[in-house]
Amino acid sequence: MFNNIFKICGIFLIFLGINAAQASVSTIDDQLTDLISRVEYPARSKEEVDRLNSQVARASWRIKCWVRVFEDTKVCVMQKSHLTVMRLEDSYSVSIGTQHQKNSSTTIRIDQGQLIQAREGLYREALPVIEQMKRGYYLFSRYKMSEKGNLIENKISLLGFTEAFNDMQQQYRKL
Repeated sequence: MFNNIFKICGIFLIFLGINAAQASVSTIDDQLTDLISRVEYPARSKEEVDRLNSQVARASWRIKCWVRVFEDTKVCVMQKSHLTVMRLEDSYSVSIGTQHQKNSSTTIRIDQGQLIQAREGLYREALPVIEQMKRGYYLFSRYKMSEKGNLIENKISLLGFTEAFNDMQQQYRKL
């Protein structure tokens, strides 16, 4: 009799543990998941669809800002896939890719624009590149990775870039 009661209590506790774990996962859902779930429901107007698509596009960009206490400088970084935009004080840079082959050239193109090259994926004084990215739809990149020299080509959507860049600027001002 006691064995059956222990078994029932054990099953009940396991069931509670599973539900608690599921509840904690659902509270961790991020902004992007919430927006995607809203888009899944039929929208009532084109304006509403456009607004939700804009929010989803903006949410695909990660932004982080902080103050470097010892250097007394402010830094903001905006990232999506292998594309990073950084603001350090009044200087902007754009970084493409990871683990570049030493002294290799990286090439980017925004939509059908001109080819823009940089050494090892780092575009310094990048405001002109950022301005093109604000007007563009896609950034195409090509670079050689590590010592093996594998050629990597990527296509990154720039939807939501302008909104994310403006958000980064606001966060920077608040530091």
